[in-house]
Amino acid sequence: MTDLPDDVEQLKAMLLKLQEENNVLKKTVDTQAEEVVELENKMQLLLEQLNLSKSKRFSAKSEKEPKGTFNEAEQQNALPKPAPKHHKKGRKPLPAELEREVHPHTLNAPYCECCNEPLHECGTEVSEELKIIPQKVSVVRHERTKYACRQCEKTQTSSKIITAPRPANMIPKSMGSPEAFAAVVTAKYVDALPLYRQVDILKRSDIDVSRGTLANWCVQLGNKVNVIVEAMKAHLLNEKLICADETTVQVLREQDRSAQSNLTCVSIVAASSSNSLWSFTTINQVAQGNVLKTS
Repeated sequence: MTDLPDDVEQLKAMLLKLQEENNVLKKTVDTQAEEVVELENKMQLLLEQLNLSKSKRFSAKSEKEPKGTFNEAEQQNALPKPAPKHHKKGRKPLPAELEREVHPHTLNAPYCECCNEPLHECGTEVSEELKIIPQKVSVVRHERTKYACRQCEKTQTSSKIITAPRPANMIPKSMGSPEAFAAVVTAKYVDALPLYRQVDILKRSDIDVSRGTLANWCVQLGNKVNVIVEAMKAHLLNEKLICADETTVQVLREQDRSAQSNLTCVSIVAASSSNSLWSFTTINQVAQGNVLKTS
């Protein structure tokens, strides 16, 4: 160690310099500690993504997967941001065909702050927000009026009562309306929402509809469209050339089949017991998107 000078002013200058260096080193240590914590969080997030990816790829799959396996919002936020496209400024406007709910905003006292004179309107600044109303559930009450004949009541031993007819239901004696049938089938086969989850959604509105009831609706409604399917199949069989595309479907809870097996045998004329989904169409219908699916 070098000898310290005897001058007090020089000692003070050296002390101040050491304090400044100490502060710089302290800030560097704090910054590195924050970077270590951030790297640990990123590593934990990547491990969770890796475990989830392995689980989806290699584990046995079922419709009932545990909820809350991964925080989707954090996963999406952790993805790298795409490079900005300078030729596109602003967000895409909301569709013009959507219903608009206009909320006008005005000043309570439109007076100038400088001269206290009244202000006049010179324009409107418009901004739009997307409003989503959750599923609305209501009850359609059918009140069928009954009619009787006064004259028959006076002159006959019995009087016939006539009741006004009600519109026919797609599933007789069912509590579902056409709107309810469409909602269940669309959620199941278009949005891939399982029936047990639809039961949970209905229970939040104190509506007790069992999973078996929803399944029965889907089966009966599927039988209703068999006429259309057969007509499309007959049309295809009259064509000289048919295009076919196969999509394998995982077997679940089928007797003598493992959950990971896939079958591919299917016939357009008589579909055998299979777990493949075939799409059939003619050459002329490819461009129009008309596809017949059978399994």
